[in-house]
Amino acid sequence: MSKNPFSLYDFLGYAFPGAISIILFWFILRVSPNSIYDLLNNNNDNLFSLFKPNNLILLILASYVAGHLFAYLSSLIVERFSLWNYDYPSSYLMAKESPKSNLFNFKNLEIVKIFWRIIFCFVLFPISICSFLIGKCLRINSYVIRSLDETTQRHLKEKYPGLLKKLNLSVSDKETLNNYDYHRIIYHYEYEKQSKHSKKMDNYVALYGFLRSLALIFTLFFDCLLIKGILSINWRMPFDWKMIIFITICGLIAYTFYLGFIKFYRRFTLESFMALITDPEI
Repeated sequence: MSKNPFSLYDFLGYAFPGAISIILFWFILRVSPNSIYDLLNNNNDNLFSLFKPNNLILLILASYVAGHLFAYLSSLIVERFSLWNYDYPSSYLMAKESPKSNLFNFKNLEIVKIFWRIIFCFVLFPISICSFLIGKCLRINSYVIRSLDETTQRHLKEKYPGLLKKLNLSVSDKETLNNYDYHRIIYHYEYEKQSKHSKKMDNYVALYGFLRSLALIFTLFFDCLLIKGILSINWRMPFDWKMIIFITICGLIAYTFYLGFIKFYRRFTLESFMALITDPEI
């Protein structure tokens, strides 16, 4: 399938998150914790100074580069964090019930891997804490990563052997669907064959990449604000509750984008499954 060199994914997945990151981290550098509302003040260092005509070309280029950086980092950090929690969508969609988090299941793990899990939890602090307080306690996780109904699972299991036979592929009797990347085979076959489904898949890839990047950007923004706020605490002065509320809102926004990423990552996988199930030639 032919694609435009500059697609929707380039805009959503790179340029727009990159611009958001530049604006937010400009805010971190320019505005102190005690002067949040100075952001829109009419002075030479306000937010709108970034959008002056002589800055636009540089801003667009910087946004595109920053967008690529955060897209890559989010795939390493946010996506890996979600996989440690719930595994791939192709795994929990075919499970009998919604999976439990494996994030702190350190059994048979090397010390280095345990170290990285702990580091990621601290880096993604608002997502980590919200995943427990909101996701687990309020059972939002069980809805977001819910498995398919038994009938749909049965149809997929009936169709998949036919696909392997058509592609002249074989699987060992000891291998189950959770032991290898069977979704990749389904995706590559149905993407080239069913254009209507492939358009939806492209949209879902653009959306989950976009939301994954924003989840990381707002998480790092939260971390920087939190550190800057802690370092500026004056115990002789009352707490700045506006600042505390602002930081909390940033954390909730990061968690919301994380849930959105998981949602469209699930839909992308589900679209591949439904393309196979409805394929009349299999």
